[in-house]
Amino acid sequence: MRIFGRSDVGMLRSENQDAFGECALRGGRFAIVCDGMGGEKGGKMAAEICVSTFLSSLKDADMPDEEELKDILLSANTEVLATALKSGYTRTGTTLVLAAATSDTLTLLWVGDSRAYLMQGDSLVRLTRDHSYVQELVDLGRISEKEARTHEKRHLVTRAVGADAVVFPDVRTVPWSEGDRLLLCSDGLFSMVEEKEITEILKEEHTPARTVHELVCAANSHGGEDNITVLLLENTKESYPDA
Repeated sequence: MRIFGRSDVGMLRSENQDAFGECALRGGRFAIVCDGMGGEKGGKMAAEICVSTFLSSLKDADMPDEEELKDILLSANTEVLATALKSGYTRTGTTLVLAAATSDTLTLLWVGDSRAYLMQGDSLVRLTRDHSYVQELVDLGRISEKEARTHEKRHLVTRAVGADAVVFPDVRTVPWSEGDRLLLCSDGLFSMVEEKEITEILKEEHTPARTVHELVCAANSHGGEDNITVLLLENTKESYPDA
């Protein structure tokens, strides 16, 4: 597998509260993207704790199952809550999307509105459903996907790590094949760049590093209103990070 990630502050924010990471697993690879929320330094803290908790638990470990991922998430949630209390941070938390990948399966876990997309051939499929207020409105048929992109409450998430003592993730496992590409991203990408344009960039089949660079540049060219984090995992027989 080849993998590359990048996080960018965007055009309007003064601080980057996103975080991401990846590591090797025995039999596969692990990747995670978090989008911190909250004033002061709380959002950045929450995102970094989530990433570091998963990486320290999984680096060079066996492929985790769904229950193991949920257990690590609970530990991360507890650590975020404890650190926020100790530091005096209020209304802090983070979204999270992660993948544990073998050569033929992807196990995904997410909380909030960070997303996973799968590119198979020329087709881009969103694998995650946002935990957000506007997603609920879309599901109820009250607004369209297009209207959700500009809704005044589009940044309001309904689930987050560090928001409560218990966190409720969604988990799914899907197949993937050689040549497929998995995209993990914060809302700083898809809130600025429509899925049609994301698809066109992924169809170019450049190296993961160049593709990630082009996605970040696209988000900034459309306004860069939020932090932008993009992590791309390519299912290939090559087993080194892409530089």
